[in-house]
Amino acid sequence: MRNPLNAVIGILKFLPHIIVYKLSKNRDIIDYEVKKWNEEYRLPERTGIVGLIYLLRSYREFRSLFYLRTGANWLRNFAKGQTNLEFYTPSDRIGKGLIIWHGFSTVINVREMGENCQVWQNVTIGKKSSTDYDDRPIIGAGTKICAGAIVAGEINIAPEVTVGAGAVVVKDVPEPGTVVVSGPSRYIIR
Repeated sequence: MRNPLNAVIGILKFLPHIIVYKLSKNRDIIDYEVKKWNEEYRLPERTGIVGLIYLLRSYREFRSLFYLRTGANWLRNFAKGQTNLEFYTPSDRIGKGLIIWHGFSTVINVREMGENCQVWQNVTIGKKSSTDYDDRPIIGAGTKICAGAIVAGEINIAPEVTVGAGAVVVKDVPEPGTVVVSGPSRYIIR
């Protein structure tokens, strides 16, 4: 049997998060993302503060996204976000409804990202060079970037594109709905 005191303490550590949420200019975006995460993760519909607390308690990836949306990185002192899930793009450049599946070792560094995108673990989205030149990609709405994929350089990805697991994308994908995969594995004999 669970100790009710532990449940209360678990919720109290998110009290600063609730205050930040109530004061946030991105409250509508956060509400939308709570709804979207409930749908995508097939959770019972929880809205408002109850839904927010549930996702904050249960999903580190959601916490990391919440910290991006609110700009309140100091909240990590109460509850850590997902380890090695890094955002190098301001919140206003990433469309609402971003879903992150198992976000470990994922970097998101885009010029723009459309609404309702999904990103899996071990994904790198960002620059192709180390120069000061801004060569980050633009990702269309509804795009899915699967595990281990790399999307790099000054490229445009059309809406509703699926980048398959392990794919390396360094050229534009202009056609909406395209599925991008890497070539088949091959053996190199020494």
